[in-house]
Amino acid sequence: MVDWFAAHQAWYWIVAWTSFALTAVAACSSLCAGFCSDAHEQRWSRRLPPWVFLTLALLCLCAFRWPIWHIPHEFNLDESEFLGEALTLQHRPVYWVGVDGTTHGPLDSYPLLLLRLVGLRYDYLGERVLSAMLLFVVFVACYRTMAIVSRDALARVAVIPILCALAFASSADFLVYASEVVPVTLLAVGTWLVISDQAQSIGRGAGSGRWLAGGLLLGSVPMAKLQGGPVALALLTVIATWELADGGGSLGMRGRRVLTLATAAVAPTVLFVLLATLYGGWRDFWIAYIGQNLLYAHQGHTSLRRMIVGFPSFAARVPGLRPYLIGAAAVAAACVFRVRKSTTAQSRALTYALVSGVAGILVALAPGRPYTNYLWFVVVPAGMIAGVLWVACWRSHEGVEWPVYLRPILLVGFIAVAIVPQVAVCAGQSRTYLREALAPDDSVAAEVMRYGRPGEPLGLWGYRCRCNVETGMWRATRDGDTTWEIVPSPQRDFFRQRYLRDLEGTRPPVFVDAVGQGNVFANRADAHESFPALGDYVAAHYRFVSEVDGCRIYVRADRLPLR
Repeated sequence: MVDWFAAHQAWYWIVAWTSFALTAVAACSSLCAGFCSDAHEQRWSRRLPPWVFLTLALLCLCAFRWPIWHIPHEFNLDESEFLGEALTLQHRPVYWVGVDGTTHGPLDSYPLLLLRLVGLRYDYLGERVLSAMLLFVVFVACYRTMAIVSRDALARVAVIPILCALAFASSADFLVYASEVVPVTLLAVGTWLVISDQAQSIGRGAGSGRWLAGGLLLGSVPMAKLQGGPVALALLTVIATWELADGGGSLGMRGRRVLTLATAAVAPTVLFVLLATLYGGWRDFWIAYIGQNLLYAHQGHTSLRRMIVGFPSFAARVPGLRPYLIGAAAVAAACVFRVRKSTTAQSRALTYALVSGVAGILVALAPGRPYTNYLWFVVVPAGMIAGVLWVACWRSHEGVEWPVYLRPILLVGFIAVAIVPQVAVCAGQSRTYLREALAPDDSVAAEVMRYGRPGEPLGLWGYRCRCNVETGMWRATRDGDTTWEIVPSPQRDFFRQRYLRDLEGTRPPVFVDAVGQGNVFANRADAHESFPALGDYVAAHYRFVSEVDGCRIYVRADRLPLR
C-alpha cells in the first residue's frame, strides 16, 4: 500500500486532509454554535463529545505520519541507536551497566521494551508508531490543560495549532523517535497533572495522586534526557513558589505539598542511580552521563549569543516550524492587550508555559550546536502560550455585552494567524520520503549474518548502529557508537578501557570496524587500531574476512571453519 501511495501521492493527501478537516470541524462546531446561544454550544458539545474529537485528532496525526512508519531503513541516526539499546536491554537490563545512551538516559530507552508487549518488533515501524503515540499523549495533555483553564469548546480550537505542528512535521528529527520525545511527553503530562490538582481548591491533601504523579513525571525528565533537566527544574521551582505564595490552605499544608512535590521529583533520579550503583555503575553514571554531557555542552561550536541572534534561521531549518512560532507569537501579542481579567488557573498555566518556553529556548541554544531535534523543547510551550492567552481573551469578554462581530473575529483571526500558515506550508510540500519505502537491504548486515545469528552480541567500532537493527544482534559493548572512544577528550581513556572490558566480557562472534569511506567516521586513522590495546585484542582473537561498504568485518577465530 505504501508503494501505491508513493506512486499516487494525491490519494495520500486526500486521506490526510480529509482527516484534518474532520478534526477541525469537530473542534470548531461547538464554538460556532455558541454564536447563536450558550444552549446551542452545549448541545453540539454533547453531540461531539471529547472522545470523538480526540479520536479524530489521533487519526489526523497518524494519517500524515504513517508513510514513514513503513520505510525499512533509518531516517535518522538516533533511530538505530535507540533500537540497539532495546535489543541490548533484553540481555543486560541495568542502565549504565549494560547500556549507555551517551546524551540520553534510561527513560528514553526503556519505553521501547513495550513494543514486544503489544506485538511489535524492535524495528523502525514499531519505534515510529511509539513516537506517534507519545506525541498523541502530548496533545491530549495540552487539550486537557486548556480545558481546565477555559471550557471544552474553546480548548478544542486552542490546541489545533499544536496538532498541526505535530502532524504536519516533515523534518527527519520531528518524524522519528528522537531523544526529546519522551522528555516533552513527561513535561506536558506532568504540567497538566499539577495544574489539574491546583485547580481543585477544596479538599486537596498534601500528597494527592495527581500532585504526586506530576512531581514524579517532571522529576523524571533528567533521566530521559539531561538537557531537559533545566526545563523541569525551572517548572518545579515556579510551581513550588506559586504553591507557597498562593496555594490555598494553611502555610503548613502548603509546605507539606511542596515537600511532597520535591520528594516525588527527586525519586526517579535516586532510583536509577541507586540501581546502577548496586550493579557497579556509579562511576559510569557520573563520568559518562553527568561529566561527559556537561563537557559536551561546554564545547559547543557557537556561542550562546550567536545562537540567540540566529534563532530565526535555526527554526527555519524545520519546515513549518517558523510559521508556527510566528503565528503563536502574533496571537499572544494580539491577545495579551485584550485580556481584561484572567482566572488563577489561566495565570498559572500561562506562567508555566512561559517558563517552559524560555527554558526550552535556552536548553535548545546553549549547547551551541544547531541540531534541529533540540527545538522539540520549544514546540509545546509556544502553542500553550498562544492558546492560554487566546482563551483568556475570549473568556474575559464573557459576561459583558458582546458586539455581534467580536466572537467570529476572535475565532477567524486565531485560525488565520495560527493555523492557516501551517496548512499552507504543509500543502506546498512533497513527501519525497514516500518513494524511499523499497530501499534495498544493507550489504554489511548481510555479510555479518553469514557468521552471526540474531540474539547474539555484535562488536562495533565506529558509528553504524543500524547493523544491530538489521541483524537483530545486540550490542557487545554498552556504547552503541564509539564517538567518545574516538574523539579526543579528557575522558577518552575511560571510555576506551570500558569498551575493551565489555568486548572481552561478551566475546561477540563478529566484530565490525565501521570506520571508512561512506561512514560517519570516514578517516581510517580513527579505526580500531588507533586504540592499540583493542587492536591487539582483535588481532589475537578475530580474523579479517571481508570489507563491505567501507566496513571491515572480523570473525572470532573459533567461528571460522577449519581449513
